[in-house]
Amino acid sequence: MSLTFGTAPDSWGVWFPDNPAQPHWSQFLDEAASTGHRIIELGPFGYLPTDVNLLRDELAKRDLSLIAATLMTPDLYSADLFDKKIAEVRQIASLAAPLGAKYFVMMGDLYRGLDGSWNSPTAVDGAQWSQLVKTCDAVGKLVLEEFGMILAFHPHADTVVEYSEQVDRLLDQTDSRFTQLCLDTGHYFYRGGDSAALLRERHSRIPYMHLKSIDSSVLKIAQEEELAFTQAVGRGVIAEPAKGGIDFSGIASVMRDVEWKGYAIVEHDMYPVASMSAPALVSERSRQYFNSFGWKN
Repeated sequence: MSLTFGTAPDSWGVWFPDNPAQPHWSQFLDEAASTGHRIIELGPFGYLPTDVNLLRDELAKRDLSLIAATLMTPDLYSADLFDKKIAEVRQIASLAAPLGAKYFVMMGDLYRGLDGSWNSPTAVDGAQWSQLVKTCDAVGKLVLEEFGMILAFHPHADTVVEYSEQVDRLLDQTDSRFTQLCLDTGHYFYRGGDSAALLRERHSRIPYMHLKSIDSSVLKIAQEEELAFTQAVGRGVIAEPAKGGIDFSGIASVMRDVEWKGYAIVEHDMYPVASMSAPALVSERSRQYFNSFGWKN
């Protein structure tokens, strides 16, 4: 077993390329480094500098490396928007790949907004599902052949791939040469999934993970009140790993059993941040917690 973990802008409350409720990108980079991390994700495109030479310099001066790029994009199941998706992917990969990023994390956009409003279908089937599969494989082929990156599709609460049966279906129907999975322990738990079981069954398709936990008591309230995921985050549904409902020791045990090797990013959704000093404190505690499993940062 070998797991190397890092952090991401998400753990500093960053959900958008530019938003006054978010810390400046320099604070994120400074504090990611000062809390002991050496690898990071790109976060929403446009949050960190998009000039490759500038970003390379900013990472180097803090001894940080980029492990993955991320794209949350609407209507992955729309054939009409396919060309636009490909252009987005190329733009982001053109920044991330020269900086050494190994993974391209892609997920669908939320079907419920920040205010809980409904934006799009909660599930797709038929031709739309087939287009989703086609888009994943096309993006995976593109980033592999043009940029040397691996597509890691990210199931996410309040998107059309969120429940375990949808995850299984996507993995069964996509091409394993091009589409892999980013297992997010928090989102999978949020929708009733068992990350340890999925990792045991599908570890050959899971090269990359997001590590986060869930406050089960807040989750129960979110379910009873039918809250959007974004609203649940505002209620504190994301818990510090040592305090949440996810059994990371069980996940670590499976990793040992299947001799899993890969990378992970520790995430702690907290948009908007209650205090600009909070992310670094949470990041440091989370790093120490995951080090206790023998995982290295």
